[in-house]
Amino acid sequence: MELAELKNFKDLPAIDIADIHNSCFAQTINTFFGLLTQHVSNRVGQDRLNLFDFFEENEKYIYDLYQNYQALDSCLESIELGMKFISAYSEMDYMQPCFVPFDKYAAYHCDVIYHKISTIHDVFLKLINAVYNLGLQNDRCKYCEIKKHKSDIDNDDLFELIGVFYKLTKKINDQRNSSSHDGKLKIPTLTDISAYLMLCEIKEKHPHLYSQDKSYERNSLQYKSQIINAKDKILNELSVHRYNVFCITRCMLCSLYDKLIYTISTKCPIVHKVYEEQINKGQNNCAKPCVNPG
Repeated sequence: MELAELKNFKDLPAIDIADIHNSCFAQTINTFFGLLTQHVSNRVGQDRLNLFDFFEENEKYIYDLYQNYQALDSCLESIELGMKFISAYSEMDYMQPCFVPFDKYAAYHCDVIYHKISTIHDVFLKLINAVYNLGLQNDRCKYCEIKKHKSDIDNDDLFELIGVFYKLTKKINDQRNSSSHDGKLKIPTLTDISAYLMLCEIKEKHPHLYSQDKSYERNSLQYKSQIINAKDKILNELSVHRYNVFCITRCMLCSLYDKLIYTISTKCPIVHKVYEEQINKGQNNCAKPCVNPG
């Protein structure tokens, strides 16, 4: 397997969160969870308010797996939302009553995105632990522990993908750790514009300063240009990270797909039987092989 690291925004092929939602793994785990809830509902009665209390041990496996996938999906959606919020920032936002300077606004959303990217790695390990039924407790679900089961897992692509993810997100993890442990978030693009925005704020509070220099006024062409350029640069950088993370995520899910089917068939044969019946009747399109994005 060869995965090229993309560093330039212009090099990015298209990938969307829908590509992950449409992957065989995502569709299958959602289908299994739907079939499971219907199965439990039929068994205990339709009027039960909380079906989860009636899950048997083997059924809880599908529920836990579904929750892990939902956690992954939540992280991906947070990345999407963070970028949409930054994209929506306008050079006219200074007129809003709850105005937040762009450097602080973008830093907040970048911080969320960095933390979610870092969290995705942890969720990957939990998915591997669940799909391969390794039995590791949450506090021991770390790469060093997963690696001890490499021969049992017998999936070289999976471990290569973890390594690629480490490489592609190292800078993000460093920034996340700096933010979490030192309270410092170092984003060069925002550092560059922060000094200018600070002078704009001083200019607004003390109009007599820089009275002849209109470039520090928030209605100036200079202010507009600074915001647009900084926003474009931040979004281009984030787009590269987003692509790398989304692509690896889809590849990871595809790599886990076959084992997902096998493990569920052994742990929850009744639900798997209904799933197979749906496939045979053409009611389920998840039987096709999962193809990694090129």
